[in-house]
Amino acid sequence: ASDNLIFGGTGTAMFVDGATIASTNGTMALNKVTALGAITLNAKEGITLNDDFTGNGLTTIDADTNSSGAGLFTIASGATLNTNANTLSITTLDVDLQGNINAGLGDVMLMSSVAGKTQLGDASCGSCTMNISGSELQNITAGSLTVDNTGDAIFVDNISAANSDNIGTLILSSARHIQFRNNASTFNALTVSATTDIYVDVDLTTDTGDMILSADTDASGGAEGMFLRFGPTLTSAGDITLSASSNGAGIDVGADVTMVATGGSITLNDDFASSGNVDLTGASGINVNAAFNSGGSATLSAGSDINVAGDLMASDNLIFGGTGTAMFVDGATIASTN
Repeated sequence: ASDNLIFGGTGTAMFVDGATIASTNGTMALNKVTALGAITLNAKEGITLNDDFTGNGLTTIDADTNSSGAGLFTIASGATLNTNANTLSITTLDVDLQGNINAGLGDVMLMSSVAGKTQLGDASCGSCTMNISGSELQNITAGSLTVDNTGDAIFVDNISAANSDNIGTLILSSARHIQFRNNASTFNALTVSATTDIYVDVDLTTDTGDMILSADTDASGGAEGMFLRFGPTLTSAGDITLSASSNGAGIDVGADVTMVATGGSITLNDDFASSGNVDLTGASGINVNAAFNSGGSATLSAGSDINVAGDLMASDNLIFGGTGTAMFVDGATIASTN
């Protein structure tokens, strides 16, 4: 349809495999829908699902086809978008998830249609164009949810275990920076990738899987890197892996930091520098793959080997604990300077 496209009534609209449904210049509103295979929904000024939508193949939705910022994706209260474990891709200015998305163990990708900031949870951001509340996140069931902002930053604040419990792995990807701020957040598993900086200002927890944080992914260096500020604690039921290109700021800790991998290992892939105390506990080991410098004391305790691939320095006490063996590369300097 060139203008608004509306499917109403009490019956079910049935679409064949590979169908494209489009409103080229207006909005789209759908009541009950069943797609027999892959389906694409396109609208210039927003898409609303007023009733259940059942997919049986790849479901691709673009609610803002010309990226004008006029297109909102809405699921009405009581309605469910069910992909039957198939992949769901949504491009939109923002979401209004009064209803539910159920992708089972399938993947959901949520992409911003404009170069605006994205917030998850309670993060206060007056200039954010996409706002995903904790309750909206709780309405999504997926093996993985990717929130991808190719134009600007992502802010995360106060995501509770209940908010994130239906998502196997939350994947955050930004062409700018990603900041965890104000209040602690908990996820099942978390993968974060930022082209520039990652700021961790609060406690982070993954209660079933891994925590993987990667900053300065384009390795442009300079002042870009990972910044753990204000004494955060990182806790993971799996592995904790931190990466930031060492030709930039590396992994910079502005105060004390505690990392606990209760069911996995801790890996620091790039230069690590802390102005305060460092306490690392890895059930399955600790891997320090670049220079390590603590401005206070440093305690590394592991249930398996501690592998150190560069110099390891602490201004105060330096303690290697646990049941594993500390392994040092040829030529390494290990020092407690005070």
